[in-house]
Formats: sequence, structure tokens, C-alpha cells
Amino acid sequence: MGASGYHMGLYRILVFLCLGWNPFPGLAGHVTDVSSLPDTVQIKGGNYIIFQNKILFIPRDTVLVLPANSQFTIEKEVYTKSTNFYDSLESKASQKLWSRLLHEVLFVEPTRTADKKEQRKSEDDYLVHQGKKIRNIKLIATDIFGPTVLDTAVTSTTWIGSTLNKLHFYTNEKIIRNNLLFKVGDEIDPQILADNERVLRRLKFIYDARIQVIPVSEDYADVYVITKDLYSLGFSMAFDGVEPTVIELYERNLFGTGHELHGNLLFDYKPDPFEDYDTISPLGFEAFYRVPNIRGSFIRSEIIFMNGEYRKFYGGSLSRRFVTPRTKYAGGINISLQSRLIRTDTIGWFKGNYQDYWLGRSFLIDPESRSRVILAARFIHNNVFEKPGISSNIFHALQDYELFLGSIAFSKQNFYETNLIYNFGRTEDIPYGSLVEVTGGFEKNEFGDRFYTSLHFSAGNYLRQFGYLQSSFAIGGFVSNGAYKQGMIQAKANYFTNLFSLRRCNFRQFVKLDYTIGIRPSLDEEISINNTRGIRGLTGEGLEGTHRLALNLEGVAFTPIFIYGFRFAFYGFADMALIGAYDQNIFKNRLYSGLGFGIRIRNENLVFKTFQIRLAFYPNLPDVYSPNMLSISGEKLLDPQNFNFITPEPLRFR
Repeated sequence: MGASGYHMGLYRILVFLCLGWNPFPGLAGHVTDVSSLPDTVQIKGGNYIIFQNKILFIPRDTVLVLPANSQFTIEKEVYTKSTNFYDSLESKASQKLWSRLLHEVLFVEPTRTADKKEQRKSEDDYLVHQGKKIRNIKLIATDIFGPTVLDTAVTSTTWIGSTLNKLHFYTNEKIIRNNLLFKVGDEIDPQILADNERVLRRLKFIYDARIQVIPVSEDYADVYVITKDLYSLGFSMAFDGVEPTVIELYERNLFGTGHELHGNLLFDYKPDPFEDYDTISPLGFEAFYRVPNIRGSFIRSEIIFMNGEYRKFYGGSLSRRFVTPRTKYAGGINISLQSRLIRTDTIGWFKGNYQDYWLGRSFLIDPESRSRVILAARFIHNNVFEKPGISSNIFHALQDYELFLGSIAFSKQNFYETNLIYNFGRTEDIPYGSLVEVTGGFEKNEFGDRFYTSLHFSAGNYLRQFGYLQSSFAIGGFVSNGAYKQGMIQAKANYFTNLFSLRRCNFRQFVKLDYTIGIRPSLDEEISINNTRGIRGLTGEGLEGTHRLALNLEGVAFTPIFIYGFRFAFYGFADMALIGAYDQNIFKNRLYSGLGFGIRIRNENLVFKTFQIRLAFYPNLPDVYSPNMLSISGEKLLDPQNFNFITPEPLRFR
């Protein structure tokens, strides 16, 4: 056998090991019959084979031997042409200084990614290691430009990528360890590892995270925690018309500590109703400093300062959420001092001190199903020093009150991991489970004492051959003189189909339904169907009320088109909504709608990897309107409601 043949044979053996197949079934005590004879598959070099949830790139022509009746797919290597194109482009750009600098700013190296087309439970990868003791915990931090958490070997070769990698303050290892839920000597619990991946991915300075278990013996394993930072320094500008209102500079990982510092310059152009009020400062400044996790306690702290835009605000908070179902205690303290210019019947300053305290205790009932009971209590004091004259049925936020709340909740939650929902490649954690929450309390208000009660129920899950369905129902409000006031009823449903294929395209359908009605709301309380609340891209007068019914439909096609690094998903949508008064039949109101289509584009070669373009048409318009028929924006990410208890609070009418 020649050297090339020897290497080819060795390569095939490695493929067998990577795909996890035992080529010697007889050693395991199995009897092989004809139906279990292995299949042979010939694969041309430069393609991918997807088998048993593993993806392997085949660099040269080879023949693989797979278990009988194996389910696999072969994907063509479309990246090579793209890579060659960008290599050629880089070579041409390097001939002149200005084109080389432009190329360095706009382009980074392409990376190979593969689409995962089916959902799975987030703990599935770790079940095989359950019960092993953790021998070592090793941290791996990848460069920002170049590698991924799935392929840490890629390096950046561009000047801008290499320079930014060197200038970045990488997250300190101690910060990552402070966010771990396990330690050396613990037995591996698949649910804890899956929870920890989500904890890391939720950090604002982490782009992606992966936890891998490497067995070292029958009883021990090493755990590798792989993280990829976000480039944390940035700025943004927000515009209102032709005049900028906010210029923001932020650092989300200060010197690698995970601390967050924001500074905003505010431009006040005296909008109505204060355009004739001469004491408003034309400029203002806002800053806040946030520590997301103090010394591994998962206690978050924040200090906020704002002076400008007819408002002054000084505040600080400490809070701890229920990080996982095993978290026993959560709570928070929030204290602020504020003053702001408001208009009621007259224009005047509101000045007051706000205090908010809460504490919760979780009791885990069943570790397997992750079900638990939560008891929590909360106290809010809105201490008003000065305000314009108001009445009892308006501006509750300006009233002097003390609110005592208590909640009892039952929660059961786990997650599926999937993608191809709203973006290519990125892991999306989809919750399934249920939440039942009952809240009651008492308010001592300057206009009279009253009780509060509410009930909230939500549930969601994947249904075989149907897709993912999530629904919720809530009712609540204040009780005064035997009647509900400042209350609401809300029912919601969110649904998306399983991924289905037609030729080489993958499709999903999305449906969102929202019905909300107020129960004797305050005079200033209203909901709307503006933009994301009902008709995307449409704002105008007459789109507010206290009774809403909205339906949003969307179909997304993830295409196989790959043109020099660009990948495309097309979508079409239809939005319909009714808005009116809470004491009127909702179907007697005018129907507003919006129709349109758009495209989401992703390119791993571009620093700005994802953006979307949307075109819309509005058949019915209000008398005064502002339609946004053409929209160019960033990537839309799915953020489904989860089933974790947050804090006792009144239902929000929005």
C-alpha cells in the first residue's frame, strides 16, 4: 500500500470514530444478520456529510461505511468558490493602500457553518456523561474575529481583524468562572450544563458559548467551557426627524471585568407640549454603570444618573433573579430620586422618591420535570414631594401610594435548542413548560385604599407534526367599592410550524394573536396598534385605544442561495388589527392592515453580518399617519416568553 493509500485508509478510520459507529458489533455481543449489513457511501471531496447530528467535512474523494439503513444527507461545498473569490479580492485590494484599508474595514475571513434543521432538548448532548465526576474545568476564549465556539482553530489573517483582536480586553477567566453553576468534583448533571450554556449566552459581552465534556475514564471527565466575546466598545445614534436626540457611547466589558458603562448625550429640542417652556435645558447627559454578577452571587447592581430632556433621575438597584429552577432565593432593591416636567391641566414639575423591595423563595418539587413552587412578596412606595394637580382616575404614576403585593406561582420550564427560526446558524433557546401565577395585595393611596388581584397562566410546547405553540391568559386589576378599576384582560398566542422543505428551501410559518381589553382604565391609560404592537411600520393618530385585537402572519423561506458569502431568507407578512374603546364591540371598529415582504441577508465575511430590508403596503390609513414603507434594520431575533417567575407585579396595560 502506498503512502497516499495508507493515509486514505487512516482517514476513513478517523471518520468512523468521528461518526460514533462501532465497526465491530460482534464484540458487543450482537448477532449480525443480512438486514444489518453496513452501507457504503461514495462521497466526492469538498462535500459535507450530516449523520447522527454530526457534521463532517470531506476534503477528498472517499468511501464511507455506515451502519445499515442510516439516515444521512450530503451537502455540496459551496464555500470554496466564495473563499477563492474573497482571496482574489484581497489580493487585488492589497495592490493599493486605499483599497487595502477599505478591504480590511469591510471584510473578515469566511467561516464554515452548517444549519441544524431539527430541534432537540438542550440537555441531550450531556446525557451520555451523566454521573461522571468533573476532574478539571478548562476555559477556552476564542478570538473575536476568526474562530467560532465550534471551530476554535480558525485564525484571523486580515490586518483589521488581527489588530482588533489584540486591542480587545478579553473577559477575565475569573468572570467566566463566577458565572459557572458547577465546580470540580461535582457529578455531571445534564440540566445544569444546559442551563449554564444559556446563562453564558445571556451575558451582554458574550457572543456565543459552548460547554463540551471530554471523558478521561469511566468515572471522570474534563469539562471545557468555550466562549467568544463580543467586541464590547461601541456607539450609536438615535434620530427623531432630522435632529439627533441621543448619541450613545458604551463599553459592555470594561477592561474584561464584565462591567458595563454607558454615556449618553441628550439633545432636547423642546417637543410639544413644552415648546414654549423656556427653562428646559437644550442639552443633557445620562450615564449608568452596571455589574451583572457580583463575585459569583448572580446579584446584579446598577447606578443610573440622568440630567436633561426635562427630566432628572438618580437611582441605584441590586437584584437577583431565579437563575435556574434550583435557585432558592431571588429578590431586589430599587431606589431612585426623580423630577420631570409633565403636563396635566397645567405644566409643572413632578418630584418624588421611588422605593421598591421584593423577596422570593423557590421550592423545587421534582428535579426531573424541573417543577417548583415560588412564594414572593413585594413593597413599593411612590413618595411624591411635588406635582401638578391631578384627580384619582388619571396619572397613577404621579400619585402618592404604598403597594403591598404577594404572589404564589407554579413553574415548570425547560428548553429546546434549535435554529433557522429568524437567523442562520445561531443557537436559539426555545422554552417549553407552564406558569401559573396568582397575585394579590393592598394599596394605600392618597385618594383611597383599594385591593389588587390578578391571575396569569401561560404554557408552551412543541407538538409533533404541528410545531411550537405558546399561549397565555391574564386578568387583573384594582378593586374599589366592589368593582374592578384600572384592570385588564389579555389573551395571547404565538405559533410557528416545524421546519419543512420544498426542493432545497426550508420554510416556517409564524402566527401571532393578541387580544387585550381594559377594565375601567385610567383616563391616561391606552394601548395601540402602532408598529410592533399591531401593524409593523405604521404609526399615526387614531391608532390608540383601550380595546385591541391584532393578528400577525409571516412566512419565511430559508433559501440555499449562497453567492460569494451571502445567504438569503425571504419573508412575506400580513398584519391586521382593530382598535377601539373598552366599552364597545371590537368588531365595530375600522380594520387596519399591512402587507409586505422582505429579505434577511447574512454574510459571514462582513463585519456587519446580518440585516433585513422590508417593503410594505397599507390599504387603510388613519387621517394622520406616518407609514414606514421601506425599512432597513438589524437582525430580528425570536424572544419567546418564558415560564420563569420574575417578581410580583401588577399586570401591564400595553
